[in-house]
Amino acid sequence: MKLFIAEKPSLGRAIAEVIGIKSSKNGYVECKNDTIVTWCFGHILELSKPEQYIKQDDDNQNSKRWRLEDLPIIPDRWVKYVKDGAKDQFKVIKSLAAKADVIINAGDPDREGQLLVDEVIEYLHVNKPVKRIWLQALDRENILKALNNIDDNKKYLPYKLSAEARSYSDWLVGMNFTRYFSLKANNTLPVGRVQTPTLALIVQRDLAIQNFHSHPYYVLHANFDTLQLKADLKVDENMDGLDEEGRLIKKDIAEQIAKETTLQPAKVLSFKKTAKKEYPPLPFNLSSLQKYLSGKMSLSAQKVLSYVQELYEKKLTTYPRTDCSYIAEEQFKDAKKILSSVSKLGVLPDLINSADFAIKHEAFNSSKITAHTAIIPTGDISAYSKLNDTARKVYHEIVKAYACLFQKPHEYYAATIEFDIKGFKFTSNLKQTINEGFRRFCGGQEKSLNIPNVKAGDTFVNKQTDIETLQTTPPQRFSDGTLIEAMSHIHRYIDDEKAKAVLKENDGLGTEATRAGIIEQLVKRGYLERKGKQLISTTKARELIQQLPNFIKDPVLTARWERGLNGILRGESTFEEFLEAQKEFIRKEIQKNIEIRLSSESQDRQNQTSKQRTNKGKQTKKQNYNKQGNYNNKQSNYNKQSTNKTNFTPAKNGPACPSCAEPLAKYKTKSGKDYYFCRGCKSAYWIDKGGQVGKKWEFAR
Repeated sequence: MKLFIAEKPSLGRAIAEVIGIKSSKNGYVECKNDTIVTWCFGHILELSKPEQYIKQDDDNQNSKRWRLEDLPIIPDRWVKYVKDGAKDQFKVIKSLAAKADVIINAGDPDREGQLLVDEVIEYLHVNKPVKRIWLQALDRENILKALNNIDDNKKYLPYKLSAEARSYSDWLVGMNFTRYFSLKANNTLPVGRVQTPTLALIVQRDLAIQNFHSHPYYVLHANFDTLQLKADLKVDENMDGLDEEGRLIKKDIAEQIAKETTLQPAKVLSFKKTAKKEYPPLPFNLSSLQKYLSGKMSLSAQKVLSYVQELYEKKLTTYPRTDCSYIAEEQFKDAKKILSSVSKLGVLPDLINSADFAIKHEAFNSSKITAHTAIIPTGDISAYSKLNDTARKVYHEIVKAYACLFQKPHEYYAATIEFDIKGFKFTSNLKQTINEGFRRFCGGQEKSLNIPNVKAGDTFVNKQTDIETLQTTPPQRFSDGTLIEAMSHIHRYIDDEKAKAVLKENDGLGTEATRAGIIEQLVKRGYLERKGKQLISTTKARELIQQLPNFIKDPVLTARWERGLNGILRGESTFEEFLEAQKEFIRKEIQKNIEIRLSSESQDRQNQTSKQRTNKGKQTKKQNYNKQGNYNNKQSNYNKQSTNKTNFTPAKNGPACPSCAEPLAKYKTKSGKDYYFCRGCKSAYWIDKGGQVGKKWEFAR
């Protein structure tokens, strides 16, 4: 018996319908050809909580209590368990897997889809052959094609390992740093591998807006009636009156230039005219669709994902969680059939009817395909009538982007004319349309200006130089769309040139599948709020980001981690290398921060002791003045005071450090447990029951 394990019920039923359904059961479908299709509900398994890995001792009978001495928590062996809400379905899968001759992983075609089925098969310890079906779309034709190309599941092991490394990394970073910084602040400070730098990005932008001070600047335009054009002053960097961005901010200088250049001859210094072509843009991936629809329809990133997921499950479009904007070359021949089918809906008739299927756009390039293709229509329109108005509009935009691939390019002339007027340079940039091409339907029509026939040396009169007063504006607040773009291409949003240099074009925060969910979590937890299209950080968010150190907020670090996960997928690095690097990073950062904290606490205690001595001395002096106002030079009682009133023992009285022989100082943890700390080599040791130096406090483990 063949057993398909799908990621979700809708995917399982789509496969079953194509194979041929015999009967539907509780949690699975019996099909023709001795085949059964069952399903998960997303991740059926989840990682155990940290207390699973914390060893209980005499001082920690409750492993759920957060303690500094338990950090870092790094499992030797990862433990997973079945979620409460999935136990019944898990029993169904377990029973069917035991009877199967071969199991087929039918997870979504991405690394998470690979993992969530693979981990269930591993958890069951079923020793059966495992295959993989890779479904780019759920229409009948694509499912039949995939059924005829079922492969060995081992081929997709890198997808599973990359997803598992992501899962473990999220757990290690989140659990350890949330506990550490929460204990340090005596307040819950949630930390997430991707969530925290994403939030920091928004807070940084909002603070820049809050602290922005607007000022006026001036743009000068020369007017040439005979040429029917304007030319703008080209500001020289050595000119007086410029701000740091090269804008003219001195009004008197602007007025002087305008006066000097009005009604003056303008000599053409250069004239360049070039014929150019602009081709239709690539079809959508998820991020570009989220950005586009956020601007055009004010949809949140999560809403867009929900709609394209619905379109996918209703077989209207291909797989939605894709980072690819290209299409397999073998799909080029399907274009006419797809658009002919869509045309029956009566949508975009002019665009579809004018399609030229002899045009092969650069989007059809198999070498640029990743795990998926771009989001395009399948040609199956059977469920179109079940869509609501918004879902239909989303579908129309996907169809439009695809149909535009078969339109001619937009052709135009681009010209630049440079003038000299009394030593000041003015330039005019012009575009003149030759053929509208795809812009008739997509991307908006551009204003076309007649380009005059001039040549270098020609002279014209500047009728008047106008002064346009503008205001500097702060950076725009993030919307769902622009935040998704920032997360996808983080190097564009980083000012540090050294940091920018280590990032690649597509290094980002999170993945296509996770970014929308991260934004929604930040909104749900009260760190972001929506005002129209804008995403604005709350006071709670700003306080959180203010209290966290830079390394955990750094988007560059997170982007490099994401690159490491992609490296596992491409076979450039191993699961073990990535995870060991994560563990070592966490060990070092927690050790370093604990040392900083201990050093700070030690200094605070010394300052407090010094203050106590000073206050006691002042008090003793006051008490020892005699009635005549003379001070009796008696020994201060302070010298007899014991230092036991503080919670540490002075280093000179402590035992020798086993590591460097320096005297140890005695401290207490927040929970009251004694330990020794060496200010020389920064080692820490527990104190055993006999009061002697005990086990070394290995924060790096």
